[in-house]
Amino acid sequence: MFVFKSINYLRVAVARRSNFIISQPFILLVNKIISKNEDAVAKAVFY
Repeated sequence: MFVFKSINYLRVAVARRSNFIISQPFILLVNKIISKNEDAVAKAVFY
């Protein structure tokens, strides 16, 4: 649960800090990667 809360926090921070057009596709991409392979994302973010 800690991993997913942290990733959600990162997504919110990215969405708030950058109001560029790039932010929304980036968040969608992150969502796609997380749903495909959660362990790989967790390792990529925290290791």
